[in-house]
Amino acid sequence: MRATVMLTPLLIDSTVRAFRADLETHLAKAGPVSISGEVQLCREMLKRVSHQGDGVLSPENETRMWGVALSAVVAVMIGQAVHGIGIPESDVN
Repeated sequence: MRATVMLTPLLIDSTVRAFRADLETHLAKAGPVSISGEVQLCREMLKRVSHQGDGVLSPENETRMWGVALSAVVAVMIGQAVHGIGIPESDVN
């Protein structure tokens, strides 16, 4: 039997708050970040995710997917910052 899970506004809000806290911690610990570095982190974590069919992620895989999301958002934020201030990408390090 399949169950339907509702992603309620309360769940979304609590997830976003937790994600923001983890994102700030990630950036504080990471030091200098780069798009290539964050993409590499995503690839490495995704290689370690195993999920067969429907159902929920194991706690370990959920943690890995959370890490993928953090690294992906950091890469997007770097791109937004570069495009927002109009500096050439080749000058970003």
